[in-house]
Amino acid sequence: MARTYLDYDGLLYFWEKLKSKLSTELSEKVDKVSGKGLSSNDLTDALVTKINQAEKNVITAIKVNGSEAAPDSSRTVSITVPTDNSQLANGAGYQTAADVSAAIPIRAVRVNGSEAAPDGSGTVSITVPTDNSQLANGAGYQTAANVNAAIAIKSIKVNGTTATPNSSKVVSITVPTNNNQLTNGAGYQTASDVSAAIAGALGGVTSISYRTVEVLPNTGEAGVIYLVAHPHGDSDSYDEYIWTGSAYEKIGNTDVDLSGYVRAAELSAISNAQIDTICAT
Repeated sequence: MARTYLDYDGLLYFWEKLKSKLSTELSEKVDKVSGKGLSSNDLTDALVTKINQAEKNVITAIKVNGSEAAPDSSRTVSITVPTDNSQLANGAGYQTAADVSAAIPIRAVRVNGSEAAPDGSGTVSITVPTDNSQLANGAGYQTAANVNAAIAIKSIKVNGTTATPNSSKVVSITVPTNNNQLTNGAGYQTASDVSAAIAGALGGVTSISYRTVEVLPNTGEAGVIYLVAHPHGDSDSYDEYIWTGSAYEKIGNTDVDLSGYVRAAELSAISNAQIDTICAT
């Protein structure tokens, strides 16, 4: 994506354009009139008189539901606003919540499709199962204790070999907690081993040189960083190795990330036309 910047010529052009615009706006301003202020009355005397003599807004009549309400001797209009349902013309046709509840009693209670008859006091007693054994098919299910007892460990194998329990029926399994307990543990080095090997390889080095090779030689030289080509990307062409005295150690690569930088070809000075567009906006 192209980037623009403001150079000396562009800044000079912008300054001249700004001065021209300010000069134009100042030439169109309205000068102050002596004796006039922001709150002065600029209406004509005739218009002010007409406004002052205009008839003010007054209430001429009050109507309630379309019928005019006449004021009493003290010029007071009394309006009765309903505050209860019974005061409405059709209020008698509606019922209260108590009326509705009384009109809709429970007619029957059914449990699993069978009607449960109330006793002499009008009470219907319903027994809700609280235990699995109270269900019709409860005997066909097992408790967690029964399941745990039915599923016992028959044998334990470690790496494919059955582990035999001791006399107290305990199976002891040894899990490696250190690299040297593994079968091939001796073939790996600790961080301190690697650091010591690098320090030993660089201990007698007085200068560093680079050498590009297709493959690493069987034996390397101290003070030489071997560059081996690889297809990682356009900006990362080589892996870097040094000879430790007994083996090669990879120390890095030539990867360079320039994704956050702007290339010179992407920069261009802002043009006068672009400045015109900005000022017009």
